[in-house]
Amino acid sequence: MQFIKLNTQLYRLLDDVVQEESLSKGFTYTGVLDVFSYCLSEEEAKILIHPYEYHLKHEDKFINLFKSLFKERGSSNCFVHLGESIEELPKMNRGLITQKELKKLNIIRNQASKIIQIEDINEIELFLKLSTREIHFCDYIFNYGESVIRGNFDLSFPIHYKNKEYQTIIEQNNLYVR
Repeated sequence: MQFIKLNTQLYRLLDDVVQEESLSKGFTYTGVLDVFSYCLSEEEAKILIHPYEYHLKHEDKFINLFKSLFKERGSSNCFVHLGESIEELPKMNRGLITQKELKKLNIIRNQASKIIQIEDINEIELFLKLSTREIHFCDYIFNYGESVIRGNFDLSFPIHYKNKEYQTIIEQNNLYVR
Protein backbone atom coordinates (compact mmCIF):
# COMPACT_ATOMS: atom_id res chain seq x y z
CA MET A 1 0.00 0.00 0.00
CA GLN A 2 1.42 3.33 -1.01
CA PHE A 3 -0.05 6.77 -0.44
CA ILE A 4 -0.13 9.04 -3.48
CA LYS A 5 1.54 12.34 -2.60
CA LEU A 6 -0.67 15.41 -2.50
CA ASN A 7 -0.42 17.98 -5.29
CA THR A 8 1.27 15.62 -7.71
CA GLN A 9 0.01 15.15 -11.24
CA LEU A 10 -1.09 11.58 -10.42
CA TYR A 11 -2.99 12.72 -7.31
CA ARG A 12 -4.82 15.42 -9.27
CA LEU A 13 -5.63 12.99 -12.10
CA LEU A 14 -7.08 10.38 -9.73
CA ASP A 15 -8.93 12.96 -7.65
CA ASP A 16 -10.45 14.44 -10.80
CA VAL A 17 -11.60 11.09 -12.22
CA VAL A 18 -13.96 10.48 -9.26
CA GLN A 19 -15.65 13.88 -9.50
CA GLU A 20 -19.27 13.80 -10.72
CA GLU A 21 -18.53 15.86 -13.83
CA SER A 22 -15.80 13.43 -14.94
CA LEU A 23 -17.96 10.41 -14.18
CA SER A 24 -20.90 11.73 -16.16
CA LYS A 25 -18.99 12.38 -19.37
CA GLY A 26 -15.79 10.36 -19.36
CA PHE A 27 -17.08 6.80 -19.68
CA THR A 28 -18.69 4.71 -22.41
CA TYR A 29 -20.61 2.47 -19.99
CA THR A 30 -22.29 3.38 -16.73
CA GLY A 31 -24.65 1.51 -14.47
CA VAL A 32 -25.07 0.02 -11.05
CA LEU A 33 -23.04 -2.99 -9.97
CA ASP A 34 -25.47 -5.20 -8.05
CA VAL A 35 -26.21 -8.73 -6.85
CA PHE A 36 -29.51 -8.56 -8.76
CA SER A 37 -29.98 -8.01 -12.47
CA TYR A 38 -32.82 -5.55 -11.85
CA CYS A 39 -33.74 -2.86 -9.35
CA LEU A 40 -35.68 -4.39 -6.46
CA SER A 41 -39.12 -3.07 -5.65
CA GLU A 42 -39.61 -1.67 -2.15
CA GLU A 43 -41.48 -4.83 -1.19
CA GLU A 44 -38.72 -7.11 -2.51
CA ALA A 45 -36.07 -5.04 -0.74
CA LYS A 46 -37.92 -5.31 2.59
CA ILE A 47 -37.99 -9.09 2.23
CA LEU A 48 -34.47 -9.65 0.87
CA ILE A 49 -32.29 -6.98 2.45
CA HIS A 50 -31.70 -7.55 6.15
CA PRO A 51 -28.98 -5.17 7.30
CA TYR A 52 -25.55 -6.78 7.53
CA GLU A 53 -26.82 -10.34 7.02
CA TYR A 54 -27.47 -9.47 3.36
CA HIS A 55 -24.21 -7.53 3.09
CA LEU A 56 -22.08 -10.30 4.56
CA LYS A 57 -23.83 -12.94 2.43
CA HIS A 58 -22.80 -11.20 -0.81
CA GLU A 59 -19.54 -9.54 0.27
CA ASP A 60 -17.39 -12.34 -1.18
CA LYS A 61 -18.83 -11.73 -4.66
CA PHE A 62 -17.48 -8.18 -4.55
CA ILE A 63 -14.13 -9.28 -3.11
CA ASN A 64 -13.79 -11.90 -5.86
CA LEU A 65 -14.71 -9.35 -8.53
CA PHE A 66 -12.13 -6.88 -7.29
CA LYS A 67 -9.51 -9.63 -7.18
CA SER A 68 -10.38 -10.49 -10.78
CA LEU A 69 -10.11 -6.84 -11.84
CA PHE A 70 -6.85 -6.53 -9.92
CA LYS A 71 -5.34 -9.56 -11.69
CA GLU A 72 -6.75 -8.53 -15.06
CA ARG A 73 -5.43 -4.97 -14.89
CA GLY A 74 -2.26 -5.38 -12.84
CA SER A 75 -1.54 -4.35 -9.29
CA SER A 76 0.06 -1.02 -10.14
CA ASN A 77 -3.17 0.21 -11.67
CA CYS A 78 -5.52 -0.09 -8.70
CA PHE A 79 -6.23 2.89 -6.43
CA VAL A 80 -8.61 3.56 -3.55
CA HIS A 81 -9.90 7.11 -3.08
CA LEU A 82 -10.93 7.42 0.56
CA GLY A 83 -12.66 10.78 0.37
CA GLU A 84 -12.71 13.38 3.10
CA SER A 85 -15.13 11.69 5.50
CA ILE A 86 -12.54 9.04 6.40
CA GLU A 87 -11.85 11.28 9.41
CA GLU A 88 -15.16 10.14 10.93
CA LEU A 89 -14.35 6.44 10.66
CA PRO A 90 -13.72 5.60 14.34
CA LYS A 91 -17.21 6.91 15.17
CA MET A 92 -18.86 4.81 12.44
CA ASN A 93 -17.38 1.34 13.04
CA ARG A 94 -20.27 -0.16 15.05
CA GLY A 95 -18.22 -3.32 15.66
CA LEU A 96 -18.28 -4.41 12.01
CA ILE A 97 -14.52 -4.63 11.59
CA THR A 98 -11.88 -6.12 13.88
CA GLN A 99 -9.68 -4.12 16.24
CA LYS A 100 -6.66 -5.01 14.09
CA GLU A 101 -8.40 -3.58 11.02
CA LEU A 102 -9.44 -0.49 12.97
CA LYS A 103 -5.82 0.12 14.06
CA LYS A 104 -4.70 -0.12 10.45
CA LEU A 105 -7.42 2.33 9.43
CA ASN A 106 -6.35 4.78 12.13
CA ILE A 107 -2.86 4.83 10.63
CA ILE A 108 -4.36 5.40 7.18
CA ARG A 109 -6.73 8.05 8.50
CA ASN A 110 -3.84 10.10 9.86
CA GLN A 111 -2.15 10.42 6.46
CA ALA A 112 -2.51 13.63 4.49
CA SER A 113 -3.20 11.76 1.24
CA LYS A 114 -6.62 10.22 0.75
CA ILE A 115 -5.62 8.20 -2.33
CA ILE A 116 -3.87 4.87 -1.92
CA GLN A 117 -2.21 2.73 -4.56
CA ILE A 118 -2.95 -0.93 -3.88
CA GLU A 119 0.12 -3.12 -4.32
CA ASP A 120 -1.24 -6.39 -2.92
CA ILE A 121 -4.78 -7.58 -3.61
CA ASN A 122 -5.28 -8.48 0.05
CA GLU A 123 -4.96 -4.78 0.90
CA ILE A 124 -8.13 -3.96 -1.00
CA GLU A 125 -10.28 -6.31 1.12
CA LEU A 126 -10.23 -3.96 4.09
CA PHE A 127 -11.50 -1.06 2.00
CA LEU A 128 -14.13 -3.26 0.37
CA LYS A 129 -15.39 -4.32 3.78
CA LEU A 130 -15.86 -0.65 4.63
CA SER A 131 -18.03 -0.21 1.53
CA THR A 132 -19.96 -3.50 1.57
CA ARG A 133 -20.75 -3.12 5.28
CA GLU A 134 -21.75 0.53 4.79
CA ILE A 135 -19.15 1.83 7.25
CA HIS A 136 -17.41 4.14 4.76
CA PHE A 137 -17.81 4.37 0.99
CA CYS A 138 -14.63 4.48 -1.06
CA ASP A 139 -14.07 4.96 -4.78
CA TYR A 140 -12.07 2.23 -6.52
CA ILE A 141 -10.11 3.24 -9.60
CA PHE A 142 -8.69 0.65 -11.99
CA ASN A 143 -6.20 1.19 -14.80
CA TYR A 144 -5.73 4.92 -14.13
CA GLY A 145 -9.40 5.72 -14.59
CA GLU A 146 -10.49 3.16 -17.17
CA SER A 147 -12.97 1.96 -14.58
CA VAL A 148 -14.36 3.56 -11.41
CA ILE A 149 -16.54 1.74 -8.89
CA ARG A 150 -18.10 3.72 -6.05
CA GLY A 151 -19.13 2.20 -2.76
CA ASN A 152 -22.82 2.71 -2.01
CA PHE A 153 -25.76 1.48 0.06
CA ASP A 154 -27.36 -1.97 -0.30
CA LEU A 155 -24.47 -3.34 -2.38
CA SER A 156 -25.61 -1.22 -5.32
CA PHE A 157 -22.31 0.32 -6.41
CA PRO A 158 -22.30 2.84 -9.27
CA ILE A 159 -19.83 1.70 -11.92
CA HIS A 160 -18.30 3.57 -14.83
CA TYR A 161 -16.05 1.89 -17.39
CA LYS A 162 -14.65 2.45 -20.86
CA ASN A 163 -14.18 -1.12 -22.08
CA LYS A 164 -16.96 -3.70 -22.52
CA GLU A 165 -14.72 -6.51 -21.23
CA TYR A 166 -15.52 -5.34 -17.69
CA GLN A 167 -19.08 -6.63 -18.23
CA THR A 168 -17.75 -10.15 -18.84
CA ILE A 169 -15.55 -10.06 -15.73
CA ILE A 170 -18.50 -8.84 -13.65
CA GLU A 171 -20.78 -11.62 -14.90
CA GLN A 172 -18.08 -14.24 -14.25
CA ASN A 173 -18.22 -13.16 -10.60
CA ASN A 174 -22.02 -13.58 -10.32
CA LEU A 175 -22.75 -9.87 -10.25
CA TYR A 176 -24.68 -7.67 -12.67
CA VAL A 177 -24.63 -4.19 -14.13
CA ARG A 178 -28.12 -2.76 -14.36
